[in-house]
Amino acid sequence: MKLKRYISLAAALLILLGLFGFNNNIRKASIRLWEAEPEVQAEVKKRIDEFIKTRKADCHAELLEIADAEADTILMNDLRRLLLGEDTLDVMVRPERPSRPEIKEPEDDTPVAPLFEDLN
Repeated sequence: MKLKRYISLAAALLILLGLFGFNNNIRKASIRLWEAEPEVQAEVKKRIDEFIKTRKADCHAELLEIADAEADTILMNDLRRLLLGEDTLDVMVRPERPSRPEIKEPEDDTPVAPLFEDLN
């Protein structure tokens, strides 16, 4: 039982070490290739710049389409409300100042007596 566990653990370690070592070799080879050929660097940079330029243009065009659709919707709603005779400004009217309330005099005429007597 223990032997199977040790064998599977050793196999997993060997696989992980092999993967990490293989990955490191690929990374080193790609770095060497990148440093070795400046034409490749220029071509990659050119393609990246073209991609960014086209992506920005696509995003800008999509944004303009969305904004155009929103503006058309707002204008159509305002036109429809105007044709129906509704107010299209949607501005709340400021309420008028309320009148001053009347001051009511108390109805009881009894004089006010002190609550506590003087302790002096």
